[in-house]
Amino acid sequence: MLPLYVFSSPLFLPLLFFAPPVIWCSIAAILSNVSVSKYRTAFFILLGIHYLGIVPYWLIVGDWDRFLKLAERSPASAVILSGAYVVGNIALWLCYNNRSEPETGTQ
Repeated sequence: MLPLYVFSSPLFLPLLFFAPPVIWCSIAAILSNVSVSKYRTAFFILLGIHYLGIVPYWLIVGDWDRFLKLAERSPASAVILSGAYVVGNIALWLCYNNRSEPETGTQ
């Protein structure tokens, strides 16, 4: 359950399995308009809440025994889940950097 907690932080408890699509679709919608100042602010706030929300899941709620058993039974699964999260966040920030600068062009 730990990967699901992380992917859906901080909304896992209220939304359960519907949290990841809600969170990541919201982030994608905000990211598509990040050149506008209010969307940049919303992007930082939403990801800040997401990252801060991971900490309680890691420290309090996290089922590390189950995740370690997954890593023992299928190391590839643990690596793929962890890698997908890290690569996805790197891609988010790269998209943010590419889109956050206001477009300057002549029309």
